[in-house]
Order: sequence, then C-alpha cells, then structure tokens
Amino acid sequence: MSSTTRPKLLYPIHDYPAYQPIDVLTMTSKAVLPSYGMGLVYSATIERVKHFQAPLVPSVIRIGRHSFFLGTLGCGFVFAEGAITNLREKGDGYNDFIAGALTGAVAAIPRKLLLELYDWF
Repeated sequence: MSSTTRPKLLYPIHDYPAYQPIDVLTMTSKAVLPSYGMGLVYSATIERVKHFQAPLVPSVIRIGRHSFFLGTLGCGFVFAEGAITNLREKGDGYNDFIAGALTGAVAAIPRKLLLELYDWF
C-alpha cells in the first residue's frame, strides 16, 4: 500500500490583505467635480421640469442651492468612507454602509430643502 499525504487546507474566515492607509483628502478632492457636476445636472433637469415657465434668475438661484447641497452630500460620503476605513483599518462593505448612514443623517437635517427638491414625486 502506498501512503499519500494530503496537505492540510486552511480556510480563513476573513482573508484581508495588509492594510494600506487611505489619503482621505485626495479622495475627497477627486470627488468634488463629479459630485457637484451630477448635482448640477440633476438640479437643472428637475428645475426645468418643475418650473418650465419660470423666470431665469430665480431658477438659477434654486439650481445653485440644490446642486451645492447634492454635491456636498457626495463629497461628504467619500470623506466619511475614507475616514471610517482609516479608523477601522479594514476595506470591507461595512465602511460604505456606515458612511451612507452618516450621509443620510446629514441629508435629513435641511428638511425643507429636501422637500422642495423632491416634491415632484
């Protein structure tokens, strides 16, 4: 009879690579243009759909206010995600969940602005 040895298999529960710190300010600065750009496009589209016959100047003021708010939320999410990743020293999905919860809590603060933005639903 021949004896064969089998290698022992290890199945780790979490196989995370070594943690590399994230530069949060660089990540946030890269998110500024896409966040504010998407906020501007979304706000302009909703403003034109809602107030098609409205004068231009009040529309531009409303568009600016809403796009600033939506862009700030996008940058806040990226900043919170990077900061939480650095605090936990893990790159998993819980970081996104916690950052989304924090951003949603901040988004709920200016209730009037959100109701004004989403009242067309």
